[in-house]
Amino acid sequence: MNWYYYWYFTVYIIYKRFSRDKHFDIFATSMFSLFASCLFIGIIGFVLSFFKIQGLLLDSSTRFVTPIMMIFIINYFIFLPKPRQLRLYDLYKEKQSTNRDVFTILISVFSLVIMILFGIKGHYYLNR
Repeated sequence: MNWYYYWYFTVYIIYKRFSRDKHFDIFATSMFSLFASCLFIGIIGFVLSFFKIQGLLLDSSTRFVTPIMMIFIINYFIFLPKPRQLRLYDLYKEKQSTNRDVFTILISVFSLVIMILFGIKGHYYLNR
């Protein structure tokens, strides 16, 4: 199991514990897609800030929203088919460890931080 699937099922487990909804898997996929898209936008923002390309992500809402929507759609195709999800969930349960869980939670927090610092306000922080 690769780290992306492991990361998804860690978010899935956490969301499952707090949700009473019967369709929690759809909402867990959305939450995971939010974390993954934050990481993606943050990395792009960091690279653009490193090369001193100012505001390319924020010039147009299409440039900002398109990668996010693509990540959401890809994750829905990967994780929402129920037989595949159950098979991967069983594999996740076999591979689950506390160290990996902590690492994936740190990745989730890091994705939000990097999105805020470099995806949204990165050019302000790096070019003061």
